[in-house]
Amino acid sequence: MVPARLRGLEEELFRPVPHQHWVWSIPKILRLHFLHHRNLLPKLCRCAWDSITMFLHEAFDRKGACR
Repeated sequence: MVPARLRGLEEELFRPVPHQHWVWSIPKILRLHFLHHRNLLPKLCRCAWDSITMFLHEAFDRKGACR
């Protein structure tokens, strides 16, 4: 949610686009683990993808958009 005082600025600066940019970060405590076990990175990416997919399906199902 954008604060009311910034709404006009947001509309001036950002154009509507048909995509979104999602950023996932790995907590610092886990980075060393993935540094030494790089074979787990594809599984981590798959978990992130599954999380996004689940979130979007639940969000759109509640709104009735996926029928």
